[in-house]
Amino acid sequence: MAPKVSVLIPTYNRAALLPDAVASVLGQTMRDLELIVIDDGSTDGTANMLAELFGADPRLRVIRTQNSGAARARNRGVDEARADYIALLDSDDIHEPEFLATQIELLENNPTASLAICDARYEGPWEHDHETLTADRGYQPPVSVAAMVAGAWSPTSVWLMRTRVLREFRFDAAVQRSEDTEMLWRLNNAGHEIIWNPEKLAIYRRHRDPGSPQKSENQIDRDRVHIELIERYGADEPGFRRSLAYLHRVRAIHLCRAGRSREARPHAWVWWSSRPSSLRALGCLVRSVVAR
Repeated sequence: MAPKVSVLIPTYNRAALLPDAVASVLGQTMRDLELIVIDDGSTDGTANMLAELFGADPRLRVIRTQNSGAARARNRGVDEARADYIALLDSDDIHEPEFLATQIELLENNPTASLAICDARYEGPWEHDHETLTADRGYQPPVSVAAMVAGAWSPTSVWLMRTRVLREFRFDAAVQRSEDTEMLWRLNNAGHEIIWNPEKLAIYRRHRDPGSPQKSENQIDRDRVHIELIERYGADEPGFRRSLAYLHRVRAIHLCRAGRSREARPHAWVWWSSRPSSLRALGCLVRSVVAR
């Protein structure tokens, strides 16, 4: 018989971190599951480690692929999933023991919803001091187009989704960063219902292992992607111009702080044009103009 839920973990060269993620899934209070680890071309002995530590558990399947990125690895897992629900977990994150049971119950009690998203605790050497996603006063759950225009997002490790919907939408492998945010835009624009669960059911981690790929906190690249996404998907929405100006403001400030004032020029111009009375915007614009 098919399991109740399929959990997908794409991984690349995280053999030192992956056991925590796998153990958190196999230790769920919801036992009726399959765990599919997509080994995306790892060269650090990931497959052997999984066989040695977890090979006795028949719920685990390991699929080895050539390295092609997280989006394609997740899509391969979606193709292999046998359950009606899919949960996603990054290979350096952790699901709390009640994650699957709680999120599945939420979707079963809300049959019109496509995706359930919960809160998560931060762990590790982050550059901020927020304890959870919602501890950031600017955080918004991505449950509407209006929220997306205002900058909403969430990590995939807090998602539980209906398999039929995920197979319809899939991750866009052409998106080099924030492919999860790009999917949230498409889901909201298509009218799919997304439910927010305030329970903290996952741990969103950064680590200190020098041999494993790290989550990026490259804010400059993230700013660029968010500008591209709001221009692509949110141009017809109320609040678009205000949010776009804000994103250009953020990008201009980050570029100036990084000593890349010349690159900040077009973003500073958009920011100053939206608020010509802002001395800070004018100062950033002047620095970008005189930069060599």
